[in-house]
Amino acid sequence: MNPYSEQERLTTMLACCYKASQSHFSHLPIRHIISPPNHMLDAALARQIALYAFHLEFGVPRRRIVAMLGIARSTVLMAVRVIDQRRTEPVFERVYRRIAARASDLFMRAMLQAEEAA
Repeated sequence: MNPYSEQERLTTMLACCYKASQSHFSHLPIRHIISPPNHMLDAALARQIALYAFHLEFGVPRRRIVAMLGIARSTVLMAVRVIDQRRTEPVFERVYRRIAARASDLFMRAMLQAEEAA
């Protein structure tokens, strides 16, 4: 990863969010989190958490997420609304905090590896 390339940083951030979300939903393959099948509600929730963390923890605007992933604006907006609503529950809030911290940690590790490789 080139730490000076915005596109590569964003791609790495998103991958870290998916991987962190998968750490809690370990029964799901990463492909189901990236593109959840219609009948798998847990995969949809895992994706919503990943998109929310990408937006909130890394400060990526929703419009940028839509353009980057080629998904509908309503998909990102729904993810933000659903996770905002669920975060009012203390148990879910703790789980979300753990996933968000893991995503941030994974990204910092990737940045350190890129720095060491350079």
